[in-house]
Amino acid sequence: MGKLKIIFSLVLLILISDACKRPSKLDTIVDDFDIDELRTKIELELKSIPAEFKFKDTLIDFYTQNQNYPLWLEKINDSLFRDTLNKIAEDLVYDGLLKKHYHFQEAIKLIDSFQSKKTPYETLAKIEIAISSSLIQLWHDKVLGRTNPRLIFGNKYTLPYPNHPQFQLMSVLDTFNGLNTVLNYAPNDYNYTNLKTLIKTQFGNISGVETRINTNGIGKITMGDSSPIIPLLCKRLKELGLLSDTFQQGIDSLNYSPMLRNAVVEFQKQINISDDGVIGVTTIKGLNFSRNEKLNEIRANLERIRWIGQKPKPPYIEINLPEFMLYMQDTAQ
Repeated sequence: MGKLKIIFSLVLLILISDACKRPSKLDTIVDDFDIDELRTKIELELKSIPAEFKFKDTLIDFYTQNQNYPLWLEKINDSLFRDTLNKIAEDLVYDGLLKKHYHFQEAIKLIDSFQSKKTPYETLAKIEIAISSSLIQLWHDKVLGRTNPRLIFGNKYTLPYPNHPQFQLMSVLDTFNGLNTVLNYAPNDYNYTNLKTLIKTQFGNISGVETRINTNGIGKITMGDSSPIIPLLCKRLKELGLLSDTFQQGIDSLNYSPMLRNAVVEFQKQINISDDGVIGVTTIKGLNFSRNEKLNEIRANLERIRWIGQKPKPPYIEINLPEFMLYMQDTAQ
């Protein structure tokens, strides 16, 4: 019986010893993996972050408290992790944000060029910090807004800012939930959802030069009139998807025909002006308003919604100046 106890104890000791030596997932990434070497490289990479990154000190403090241990590197070979990173990078444009402000694409490129067991620690550190710095920057921008309204409007901006009492910047540095938290977040505002949809459906692919119509010396144009701007009008309506690419004006290329008028009426409805089919200053101004200008207008409105944050508890009045509408939110809703 005593011998059995000794043998059992030895087996248990061997198992414990073996478990202690068992490699982590990081050991499958680099031969003879040295966690201390990686932590040193992460510390150096943190220090190399440009000074204009406003969360640099906060990020350094976070990693220092965690002894510069990596959060993301064990997931490098996980295709789902890479796909989620890519989706975050692609979807942020629908929130009116710009890819150039974040480093997700840089991290993805490094991951795609990753050579298992041969990748230097410097590259692993770059991947780690590119992901973390981009996540907290995007998390801040999606929740609070990229800009501070008080720096733009000064004392004229009287609404509370920031207006997200529960916001925690570093909460997204979470190996298990961080990426999905950032990916799935959106303000609880139907206008925000509608604006995101508008970017996706109408302004998802913007490229090339857009036609502008010069109206110097041109008065109002009604159906049946002839005008030198008609060829440019046709081209612009095609760009906006209101005329098919195969549309031909016919014999008189300067005539404002019924088919052109129908397309103009549809455009006037889209921009909420009088849909009488008459081409005047307001209609031409709308036609000359490029998709990129419209996109920037939508971006500005998305940013304003982020500034507002949590709406007050009812009852309150909401005024939409562009719509000339006033909404009363009472306690029953």
